[in-house]
Amino acid sequence: MWPHSLRFALALALPLVACTAPADSPSPHVDPDPPTSDIEVQLVLSASATSTLAAVAEVTTEEDARVALEFWNDDVGRLRSPSTALGRAHALDLLGMRGDSTYAVQAVATLPDGSVAHSAAQDFETGPAPGGIPGIEVEFGDGAPGGITLISPATNPPNGTPYEGPYSFGVDREGEVVWYLDSEQLAPSSRPSRPLELLDDGNLEYLVANNIQVFSPAGELVREIRSGSPPSWRIHHDVAAMDDGGFVVLDNEVNEVDVAFFGGPTQVNGDLLRHLDADGEILWTWSTFDHLDLQRWPGEWSQTSIEHGDGGVAEWTHGNSVAWHEPTGSLVVSLRHQNQVIAVERASGELQWLFGEDGDFELLSGSWFNTQHAATMPSEDEIMLFDNDNEGDEDSRAVLYRIDWAQGTAEQTWEHRLGLFSDSRGSARRLPSGHVLISAGGSREPDQPARVVEVDGDEQAVWTLDLLGDHQLADATRVDWAMPID
Repeated sequence: MWPHSLRFALALALPLVACTAPADSPSPHVDPDPPTSDIEVQLVLSASATSTLAAVAEVTTEEDARVALEFWNDDVGRLRSPSTALGRAHALDLLGMRGDSTYAVQAVATLPDGSVAHSAAQDFETGPAPGGIPGIEVEFGDGAPGGITLISPATNPPNGTPYEGPYSFGVDREGEVVWYLDSEQLAPSSRPSRPLELLDDGNLEYLVANNIQVFSPAGELVREIRSGSPPSWRIHHDVAAMDDGGFVVLDNEVNEVDVAFFGGPTQVNGDLLRHLDADGEILWTWSTFDHLDLQRWPGEWSQTSIEHGDGGVAEWTHGNSVAWHEPTGSLVVSLRHQNQVIAVERASGELQWLFGEDGDFELLSGSWFNTQHAATMPSEDEIMLFDNDNEGDEDSRAVLYRIDWAQGTAEQTWEHRLGLFSDSRGSARRLPSGHVLISAGGSREPDQPARVVEVDGDEQAVWTLDLLGDHQLADATRVDWAMPID
């Protein structure tokens, strides 16, 4: 009998952005000879108040239609924005333009019968791109993605070159900056604690100190949750957006525990999960101290944590990511110092399974991970994560496992090593096309840049970005705000 109940995931995770093409999907196909409509389409463009690289478009159509913006110049070709919902008055943010450039812009209205009408084309000139962005080098070939890749660098402590650019920025396929966020409304902090997450509604969630802030792609503050003073909860590493409008956050607590490995009473730091409502009130708390083995200190990073901890506190679990898996009602949590990923049912608080060495599954092929980051379930029977491998002797990797729930077994089905060792940070995200977007940006060897790689189904890199200089990079996200047209 399994020590924890194993719940079967019933369906794939929801798409990232409603009513838009996947960010790495093939370029949107536009019928070269669609039926035309003679309805009037009016476009009014104005400069964005939040970005020198963006514009605001107001479009009116004589009949109900869906509207997208097409924009182009000789340097980038023709690009297309996501479409609006059906209606007659449309407000769109024009995103994905390079600095100090002129674009022709046209609104394209598609009626329910498939016929198309166009506004007159207008020219729009962008301002300069923001300063302070490190050097960027990209390599790509056939199959390279469209869309915009968002990243949020930080200074690489303790002696790294200070990062002084915008909070986050986005680049196109050629590595040119085409988006940034640097709002005065961002919570005060030198850098985000965990840079950004793309929410299902298309907005961007930032975790900064003990504040959760949600911004629109145009850089407008949509909402925020603050912990108060004194705080009733704290956040470290990660938060997960929930379907009730709230968030589950990683918090922590310290208890004295009689630990055999340390020879007696020990101050032990463990993790909490807290479900906050949309106003920041605590709905539910779950503690690792109530569910996990306090005598399990499996590797060097947990066993030596007391030596470099704060005041002799041993770092027992060190949670570093939490993801909401809606099909099973589960929270998937990476525990770096346990070398395990766990699942907790939100409704009952039940620990559903332990995945990793000494967990609930026999590994039939491949190898287990250690000191990992960014665990997710991209499908009903898969776990993907970034394996830093601090306790091994190989380069860091993204790795994918397939689970047989009935048999209680797992197989490693895919991996990609990045040619570098990142001692912290890192992520691996499956994109809608099946490609995987990997970031590796913790402390590295001298002169080794932080790296973002997109890997196809044959485990071949189709796009690589190196962020030059001694900076850290926690994550990378792909969005479809500006897709090339066939």
